[in-house]
Amino acid sequence: MVKEKGTKSNPDEITFYFSENRFMTLLKESKKYRDLYYSKEALLSFFLSVITVFFLIIAARGESSFSISKIIDLQNHQLTQNGVENVVDLAKNLLNFNLAGLFGLLGFIIGGLSILSGTLSSKVIDTINDEGKIRHLISLMFSFYFAGAIIGVTLVVSILTYISLYTPYVMNLYVLFFWSFFVCYLSYFTIIVSIMLLGTSLRFFLLNHWYVRKQN
Repeated sequence: MVKEKGTKSNPDEITFYFSENRFMTLLKESKKYRDLYYSKEALLSFFLSVITVFFLIIAARGESSFSISKIIDLQNHQLTQNGVENVVDLAKNLLNFNLAGLFGLLGFIIGGLSILSGTLSSKVIDTINDEGKIRHLISLMFSFYFAGAIIGVTLVVSILTYISLYTPYVMNLYVLFFWSFFVCYLSYFTIIVSIMLLGTSLRFFLLNHWYVRKQN
């Protein structure tokens, strides 16, 4: 089908994605960006991040008897020297594990998308397109693209955070808590989304099987 001049592209037709296949275009069409702040994954990531930051504060004291004045300089809104040392040591260890895990997840996402995209035959894709459901198929496949992008952002943020731990700059207390929450949120969201992709893979398999049987 040749698109007539002046006609609007239809996201429910596969020809739309021949030209409109950029990340931002697919992100807009699938509305996957909503998952970052309005989804079960986002809610769970939020609570886990709050808990992690809370335990980070407790770990910063480094002693059995809790005294907030030993780790936080309330007058200057900064961590004390003792608090800085404890937080930096803990953050370095956590980021080491985080970075290693993120690279592994990225490989899982790339491999998973390659395998799934290769299982669909042209006949199945044509059938889905004829039924006007190609947008749903693209949305399923874009889940891997979206997860890969989130992993990439989390990797960059984690690397920059790790490097910043070796600088003499003393971060404001509120900025420290916000940044810790931000890194934790991205990390947890990445892990949860990657796990949810297992369910997406299952739906993808069932979808392919359904249309293959439908053709026979």
